[in-house]
Amino acid sequence: MGKIDWVIVILFLAATSSPALTIVRQFAGGEQPTNAIGGNLADVFNAASDMWELAIHDDHVLVLEFGWAPVVGSFSSHTLLDHDGARETRGRILFDNDLSAAHMTFWLDPTPWSAEEFASYHERRADLGGGDIVVARSWSTAPGTRLLGADVMTVALHEIGHSLGLSLGHPRWRAESADGSIEIVPPLPYARSVLDLATNLYGVTSHLSGNPPTGGALMAGSASDQARTLVGGADILANAGMSRWTNLNISLAPCLRIAGSSPDTLTLHWWSPVPGWVLESKSSLAGDAWQPLGSGNPATITLKGGSGFFRLRD
Repeated sequence: MGKIDWVIVILFLAATSSPALTIVRQFAGGEQPTNAIGGNLADVFNAASDMWELAIHDDHVLVLEFGWAPVVGSFSSHTLLDHDGARETRGRILFDNDLSAAHMTFWLDPTPWSAEEFASYHERRADLGGGDIVVARSWSTAPGTRLLGADVMTVALHEIGHSLGLSLGHPRWRAESADGSIEIVPPLPYARSVLDLATNLYGVTSHLSGNPPTGGALMAGSASDQARTLVGGADILANAGMSRWTNLNISLAPCLRIAGSSPDTLTLHWWSPVPGWVLESKSSLAGDAWQPLGSGNPATITLKGGSGFFRLRD
């Protein structure tokens, strides 16, 4: 807390694009099962993809097919379909619709970009060897309450995480995971961090260890009807170690995008999956007080003399 990110906008300056991860989402069809209730899979998958795009800003295009299909022994699966020698470029994520887990109900959040169904936000910090980071993030329901079913948003975030690096089909998987861990090396941020991988009867798996310090991380756990697990620092670092992502947003700080402008106003889109970020504006740097713009999306800033000023702070 206490960090301030300043952004000054002058209307006559042209906006420039910056490198970014782009997840192209292609719905592959399939019938939604009767034990999946609430909203729809496309909205949930889009929100999960948006969060990972917020976490990784390297210039890369990943095409992900997603849909409903029978999945043996699990609610979901990820398959690497193609790669460029360093990273996955096309993959397929399927969610089970054969009712093999009919004793469970799967909840599709109708409003996946917000967390109004949850009562409290939690962060767990640790030093993995390269500096203190937020290892895991999660929302939980109020004591004694539950969601309508296991959170599919958590499942979608987890499976997309596999496509970004933690995959047995990754071209570097065997070399990187041979010692049962992923080591973060320069020039990656938090170099010298070590993330232990989970194991089973067949050896090392494509999941983070459920033991400390990575226990509770998105890529270590599963869905629940009492919590939503978000993208945490351990998840981002593990995928960076595999796929050499270097432009990382460990804090999940919101990204601002200009959605439109007029001589008198500027319209911004922004989304923060973690609480605490505030967008403020004022018409001039001298004299005027900063005014909160609330949590609405989009946000409209009033310009004065063709310019306006805003800041994003936590």
